[in-house]
Amino acid sequence: MPSDSKQNLFITGGCGFIGSHIAEELQSHFNIICIDNFYSGSRDNLKNIKAQIIEADICDTQKMSELIKEYQPEGIIHLAAIASVQACIEKPKECFEVNQKATVELLELCHQNNIKKFIFASSAAVYGDEPSLPKNEHASSTYPISSYGIDKFASEQYVIEYARRQKLHGVALRFFNVFGPRQNPSSPYSGVLSIFTNRVLNNDKPEVTVFGDGKQTRDFVYVKDVVKAIISSFENPKMNGNVFNVGTGHGTSLLQVIEALEEVTAKNIQVNFENARSGDIKFSYCDNQKLSNIGFSCDYSFYQGLKEYIEYES
Repeated sequence: MPSDSKQNLFITGGCGFIGSHIAEELQSHFNIICIDNFYSGSRDNLKNIKAQIIEADICDTQKMSELIKEYQPEGIIHLAAIASVQACIEKPKECFEVNQKATVELLELCHQNNIKKFIFASSAAVYGDEPSLPKNEHASSTYPISSYGIDKFASEQYVIEYARRQKLHGVALRFFNVFGPRQNPSSPYSGVLSIFTNRVLNNDKPEVTVFGDGKQTRDFVYVKDVVKAIISSFENPKMNGNVFNVGTGHGTSLLQVIEALEEVTAKNIQVNFENARSGDIKFSYCDNQKLSNIGFSCDYSFYQGLKEYIEYES
């Protein structure tokens, strides 16, 4: 166990893209313990970051119980998940075990061991193809169209229930399209932006494939703003027992993404268009007023985030 006087903090999925950024930001404030089974995370993401890595599976309730009793963390930031919608379609039971059941087990372990805080990484997938824009936590229907979205939505409700009845500071954050450094472009879970960026940076004459007309929009939110929202939810008692969208509040089309990449990298990008994929959502961006009401705002526009991302990867 860490020997200094700082409190312990668990990050499940801590060796992943977002988890590594949280560890980096909080390493001077907590003893960071990253729990990861390396299904998609990598030890390389924590190079030069002060954190303890424990290889464990969140579905192993006995192991997680032992770790929680040993370290008695101040809280758990729960990011570990099977994040591929396609994987959840192909193996819904396995994904349920990871994405929903393990979350409930962790909440119960927090209750049993008097762990004070639990921050849950949810997803815009809970909205499914519900047509209203922008996506609002109250006005928009939650109508997930994948088992991934179903598991995330159900887990949110458990977080709120434990916050209400078990005196746990619990918050669920619905991430929109997160991007930034250390996002693996070869991973099946990777977003379109990391794939495009990788192609552009590693080819003199880059080509990208767009499914559909390229006018589809996403709310691309820079990873540092996501980390900021996570830290706010960990610290701010006004957020307890609530669900919040985490995004910029602006939709950016894939054509605009390509234009911005050309501007930042000074390269011409050949765009190959293919038929739209069945089930793809055409337009999506969030209403982030609920977060704004408690004093949160994003520090990065899409363009600012993209520029810093390119600088980091170059």
